[in-house]
Amino acid sequence: MHAPWDNMGGLVLVPVVSFLVTLLLVPPIRRLATRWGCVALPTKERWHMRPTPTLGGVALALGFFFPALCFSPSPSACFPFFLIVLQMCVVGFYDDLCCLNPATKLLGQIIAAAVALFFGYSLHFFTWPPLDILLTALWIVGLTNALNLLDNMDGLAGGIGLIAALYLAVLFHQHGDLQHTLLSLALAGAVAGFLRFNFYPASLFMGDAGSLFLGSALSLLTIQAHGQASNILSLVAIPVCILLVPILDTTLVMLTRLLRGQPISQGGKDHTSHRLVILGLTEPKAVLLLYLMAAISGSTAVLIERISYTLSLTLVPLVVLVFALFTAYLAQVEIVSAEEGKRRREERRLPVLLLTLTYKRRLLEVSFDFFLILFVYYLAFILRFDFSLDASQMHRYLTSLPHLLTATYGAFFFLGIYRGVWRYTSLEDLVRLATGAAGGTLLAVAALLFFYGFAGYSRVVFILYALLLFLGLAGSRLSFRLFTLLVARPRTERVPVLIYGAGDGGEVVVRECHNNPKVQYQPMGFLDDDPRKQGRRVLGLPIFGGVDRLPDILRREKIQGCIISSPHILVNGNAEKIHALCQEKGLWVKQLRLEFVEG
Repeated sequence: MHAPWDNMGGLVLVPVVSFLVTLLLVPPIRRLATRWGCVALPTKERWHMRPTPTLGGVALALGFFFPALCFSPSPSACFPFFLIVLQMCVVGFYDDLCCLNPATKLLGQIIAAAVALFFGYSLHFFTWPPLDILLTALWIVGLTNALNLLDNMDGLAGGIGLIAALYLAVLFHQHGDLQHTLLSLALAGAVAGFLRFNFYPASLFMGDAGSLFLGSALSLLTIQAHGQASNILSLVAIPVCILLVPILDTTLVMLTRLLRGQPISQGGKDHTSHRLVILGLTEPKAVLLLYLMAAISGSTAVLIERISYTLSLTLVPLVVLVFALFTAYLAQVEIVSAEEGKRRREERRLPVLLLTLTYKRRLLEVSFDFFLILFVYYLAFILRFDFSLDASQMHRYLTSLPHLLTATYGAFFFLGIYRGVWRYTSLEDLVRLATGAAGGTLLAVAALLFFYGFAGYSRVVFILYALLLFLGLAGSRLSFRLFTLLVARPRTERVPVLIYGAGDGGEVVVRECHNNPKVQYQPMGFLDDDPRKQGRRVLGLPIFGGVDRLPDILRREKIQGCIISSPHILVNGNAEKIHALCQEKGLWVKQLRLEFVEG
């Protein structure tokens, strides 16, 4: 049975059949999982709060195999793919039934990777075969485990897999590869059918049978999509962008668990999705935000070969740098207490070494700035030369890069750029960053004058470099505050309050309420008797007006208390008025007191 591939209807038929088959298989398999005792029970390492049947991956796999085999133009050509993903599914299914230990499960994944290498799957990143074989095996095993780790919240792994499969289908269709277009569409249809039961609140989990099957299928498909690449950037960027979210999530989990002294294979509530919920998002919103990230990175992969190579070299690093910053922001969300983290680190020497390298020596910040410098210098070149670099300009870029890096880092270390804390970046820090960008640029120009007489170089390039470098440094340092504004939401369990006094003291109260997790107050706005401030905002909160507006405010807002930001604002006789109004309306009154006390 073959699909009519000469029209669009044939391409639509495959995911529709896959979707319907999965939809029909889920209910009986869910009942079977309950009968066999394949039920995920709530534990302190798991996120869900009620017993939920697993084995949804069986329905997912069967929903994929049926249309993929029936409608395939050449089933024999896809035999290696079917064999490998089936093997992964069987390993996961056995784990769902009998709870394999991590080493045994990893051995099954390595065997599947070896089968893929035997049938010729290769990333072709390196010309030396042993190195390329090793990288391909790591890619298959790593991506399979990345999807397995990502399966930590209702609908997350399935939704990310659906988005990746759809983008892969677009890529294969662009290259006229109908066989792999079919496989991608069949996978997308099966995942969509499964998501009907897996999105929040989930009534069925995919289990390891589903996550290992989905992860291995996507890893093999990205290898084939990578094989269609037309330039060296595509060789790296297409597979990475398609699965950027699970890659970043796995990296985050691995690094933070190593720093805490926790085994990587142990379950936990420390994934990107969990951290987003801790910041205040609901579970569905956290999952949808990660969907959006996957859609952006996937569209980047599709655009790589549709736009010029020069533009690709700016688009891909920009997306990766922004997403890496967001992951770093999530890494600073506290998952365990400071005492627990210290105890775990003291038990293992390796995490202490990693902690020293990453925090005390700022290795991660220095590494991030390395890629930032490469990116903004290249961007300065293409802006100067109208997004078209010839061989001579590219040669000048590469030749001058070592001098630029040395000069920029020299200025950074001399001016103390790495002494600041990103979360508390101030105006003084921004001035220091501007000085560092200007100083690094001037030193680089001096070096090029000394070694090459600045022959062939454009002054405009270095002016643009200094401006772009400052914007990149300032944006990265301020990104944590920006992410807090975009992601963090007011917590419903906090007590809504008004703040009397929209001055410096009021700003201190708002920041303390937002930044200190022990403070359970949620500021809703300000009261201030200065008529010039009415209608304005401080730190995003409205200034309602003077004390006389309190009755009107209480009719609109659910307020439980009032915080007086500073004692000196009460000298105008409003103290009694505020207390009387609040007492009349059933509100408590508290006052912020900031003072220095002898030790």
